[in-house]
Amino acid sequence: MLFLSHSFVRSHLPANTYLAWKNLGHQETDWLLSWLAIHKNQKLKIQVQTRVYDFDYQTLGIVFDLNKTYSELTKETKLPFPQNLVTFYQAFWSSRTVMPALIFTQDYYEKMRSLQFDFSTQADQVLVDAKKKNLIYQNHQDLFVFDAKSLEKEIASNFGKTTVLKPKIHRVLDDQGKIKIDTYNQQLSQVLKGTVNLYYENGSQTVAEFSESDLQSLLQIDYDQSEEQLSIGVSEPILEQKTRQLSQKLNLGYDLQFDQNHLKQSLISLINSRFNGDDSDYIYVRLIEKPNTNGDEAAQYIEIDLSQQKMYLWEMGQNVAVHRISSGLYYPTPPGRYRILNKANNAYSYIYHVWMPFWMAFSLDKKVNAYLGIHELPYWVDGAGQEIRRPRDFIGSPHTGGCVSLDVGEAKQVYDWAEIGTPVLIFD
Repeated sequence: MLFLSHSFVRSHLPANTYLAWKNLGHQETDWLLSWLAIHKNQKLKIQVQTRVYDFDYQTLGIVFDLNKTYSELTKETKLPFPQNLVTFYQAFWSSRTVMPALIFTQDYYEKMRSLQFDFSTQADQVLVDAKKKNLIYQNHQDLFVFDAKSLEKEIASNFGKTTVLKPKIHRVLDDQGKIKIDTYNQQLSQVLKGTVNLYYENGSQTVAEFSESDLQSLLQIDYDQSEEQLSIGVSEPILEQKTRQLSQKLNLGYDLQFDQNHLKQSLISLINSRFNGDDSDYIYVRLIEKPNTNGDEAAQYIEIDLSQQKMYLWEMGQNVAVHRISSGLYYPTPPGRYRILNKANNAYSYIYHVWMPFWMAFSLDKKVNAYLGIHELPYWVDGAGQEIRRPRDFIGSPHTGGCVSLDVGEAKQVYDWAEIGTPVLIFD
């Protein structure tokens, strides 16, 4: 009988032996080992506010030391005889609680810092103050994180349970968005700090200046909520107004104007430099010859200025392209109002015996009894079958027999853009 009692004590846990909440008294040690193995990577349900999330030990960075837990639970069964029997019988009137040997690794604490639960009902917003040229950050966050110590206690004390754990949580403020917007605003204030001097290209004398208030009106900002990116640029209507005022102030006259595209790019370059910490305070401006019209002659038309040797393409009131040309020398190109009469990928002149790529006729001239047109620099074919093209340095001065020649490549752009019926206005 004593032998049987000793055998039972060696293979069974004493009464009132608890693992956290669970009474394992009189359970066989072999069964205990199997039961602990089942919970080596325990599934967890954890409540945050009104939601329940699924985790496990591995995901949270928790390691369960099965051997250590088993050894602690069974240590009294390994006592020598008769001490083991005495301890076994004493357990009927007392209890012993063992906590599972859980190791909360560094990954666990990093997870506690990074794991956030978002209960926000709307996303944070960034508004643009177009007048003050800054951004306004509106925080709508409702974020929570676990209390790491509270969760440790919940996990350990509910080892083996399928209950929903309810650890303490803390509301947190993720201020990274606000910090980013504050940084943007500091950079924008740097953009608007100080006047900008305007110099003519290759000159050292100040032409004019843009004041801080000028810069504030010129600066255009936008914020992409989805990409969380600020974009900065220049307001073209305001720039056009400013350049018009400068032209009047400097008495540029009818034939000259500021190159607005060049001025815009120079301003954008300065703005970006200041935004990135540079203290640039000047830009160069360029004067160009002014077209004869302002884009209101038709929805789409071609303007040619013989004195400038330039072609302007107008579309919906905008000057969409400018090309240098070569007009008539032997027979001056006649000024007037015309239209594109016909087009051909390549036309042949029986007067000059040359090919004229991207031909666009605009007039049937009675004096020469031939069509005048716009085309690429002409070429002819020699006896060896080689194409010989008119020199490209002809472009920019009169050299043709009355037509309007464009440089190689540019004629095709005009050919593709213009349609039969497109108005052609030629000024001397």
